[in-house]
Amino acid sequence: MRYLVIAVLVGALSLYAFQILRRWRQAKTQIGLPTGAQLLFGLPTICDPTPPLAETPHQPAQGETVLHEDDWRQIEFVSEENREYIEQQFVQHRRFRAEKRQEAGYTEILPRPEHPAPFSRLGVSQAALRDALEVSSWERLSIDWLGGAREVEGGFAAPLGHGVILYGYAIDNVVQELALLVPTHDPSISCPETVKRVGRFVKADLVDWYKLARIASSDTPGFSKWWDIYGS
Repeated sequence: MRYLVIAVLVGALSLYAFQILRRWRQAKTQIGLPTGAQLLFGLPTICDPTPPLAETPHQPAQGETVLHEDDWRQIEFVSEENREYIEQQFVQHRRFRAEKRQEAGYTEILPRPEHPAPFSRLGVSQAALRDALEVSSWERLSIDWLGGAREVEGGFAAPLGHGVILYGYAIDNVVQELALLVPTHDPSISCPETVKRVGRFVKADLVDWYKLARIASSDTPGFSKWWDIYGS
């Protein structure tokens, strides 16, 4: 019994240390070199729920999508049931950013909890999603996690054009989370039709936590305006 208690405590402490290390990994900018200098974070928010990851890191292979841990679910598809909740969160996030903004970063990070209506409740079939997007096969998905690439269990990814990557993970063919990685692009390039198609197929809003924007799946002009934000 004593050994069981010790094992549980060690596991709990390891998880706590893991989360603390993750928070420190978000720090991108340090202002000044003197002792006691203010440590700033490059992002104001991260997604607190983490995907299931393989315990052993690996060397990324060709054809594998590897996300930085900060990018997880920063631009995500969210159930329409969460619309009121998301708008309330936007108000909180805008206030937080105004209060914590300092020069090139933020003095604190606001972790985002899981939404009241998780994406998994939509019951989206991974196989049906692949067929709808005419994807021949999914790419392997991993996250650069605390210094090593770790595969997302049940993870999948697919390019949608112009550098956009759709990714997520599934359990028993049911998609649990679905999100986008969107690079900056030539402003003359239009929003890929596949991006809009995903929203219509899963019947979910696109929520961008970088820009604090929400686009309904049926709002075609909204997708174009959102896409233009990333033009450079």
